[in-house]
Amino acid sequence: MSDAIQPLSAMAERIRRTVAIAVTAVLTAAVFAGLLPGASIFLGLLSADPLLTVARITLAVALLDGLRRSDSTLRVRLRWVGFTAGGFALVALADRHAFGLLPHGVMPPEVAVAAATSALCLTTSALDPTPRRNAW
Repeated sequence: MSDAIQPLSAMAERIRRTVAIAVTAVLTAAVFAGLLPGASIFLGLLSADPLLTVARITLAVALLDGLRRSDSTLRVRLRWVGFTAGGFALVALADRHAFGLLPHGVMPPEVAVAAATSALCLTTSALDPTPRRNAW
């Protein structure tokens, strides 16, 4: 790797780590809100169905594990979280109760949060400062 590429690579890694920490913090806050007794909707934004709480725990643990490991592992974990959040947003757009899996249903802002999380994670995982070589 040339000297000019190294600062860009380090910057991309810092951006990925910052995004992973921020998304993990949001997921963790949503998990704790979902574990509160009697809470079905957190701040009018996020529903607290048990299935969503388990999914958020899984995604937060995956990102924490990616933060512990190499940058390439973190890229894969960010991509995994991005596709999962995007899939959730598409299912929530199709049916508010996720075809009967979510008793409380999904709040409209939650779809926007899931879509934004998906876009952020997928874009961040695609950061690649290495120069492309022509195949010619």
